[in-house]
Amino acid sequence: MGIVHIGKMTPRLWLQFLDLLGRLAHRLVLLVRIDDAVDRAQMLRLGFGEVTGGDIALPELNARARRLAALEDTLPRYRSIGQLNLDLLAREAYVDKRPLALHPREFGLLWRLADTPGRPVSKGSLVKDVWGMGFVSETNSFAVHVSRLRGKLNTAGLGGVVETVPSGGYCLRPADVLLRTAASL
Repeated sequence: MGIVHIGKMTPRLWLQFLDLLGRLAHRLVLLVRIDDAVDRAQMLRLGFGEVTGGDIALPELNARARRLAALEDTLPRYRSIGQLNLDLLAREAYVDKRPLALHPREFGLLWRLADTPGRPVSKGSLVKDVWGMGFVSETNSFAVHVSRLRGKLNTAGLGGVVETVPSGGYCLRPADVLLRTAASL
């Protein structure tokens, strides 16, 4: 969570700050000393977690910061990585607003890989997080689910998005790679 004293930031500095944070991180930022109510409302519409004026007392600032910190433990409903959009509530993935018709385990695999795009996740971690098992089964169920997920992503124009890493795990390609992949279609 971050607390930001914006003082007299220029619009250019604001844009740099917003790019640095990323869209999902806005909800964990408390902006302090925005005295104009219209500006505070605009910052809330932009997705910031909390916005206060300059006359805030320390106990109130503490209470607001603690409330935002509690949000860190909640899951977001949506995740967007390049052209790929995930909706946790619907348990569905979309590419250009077209649903991929994922089965629950396929969605679980994709959601878990989207936790850390660009970083490898071991097969054991995926089995534990998606299947809730502490061991890797001798069946080929895991491989079948990964294969089906890859097939559906390929059909949607995102082939190669789920990569096998040399250590035996898997990795979701980062957003910049997904954007280049989609642009080349």
